[in-house]
Amino acid sequence: MKIGIERFEFYLVKLEELLKQAIREKNPGLWLYINDTRTTIFMLEGLAKLYAGLHNKKRFIKIKEIRIL
Repeated sequence: MKIGIERFEFYLVKLEELLKQAIREKNPGLWLYINDTRTTIFMLEGLAKLYAGLHNKKRFIKIKEIRIL
């Protein structure tokens, strides 16, 4: 599952960078919206759904339930 971890890592790192940048903004929610954070979250959710069907569901429940935007 090393390749699978890399797929998640890519989007998790991207989300972390976006959140760190948003903290410095006057309106973080708007900044996240304008900078397309929804796409990153949807990609993580999609990967979690896909991998939950292939692997141990308990590992992916938390990621599937992310509802930020």
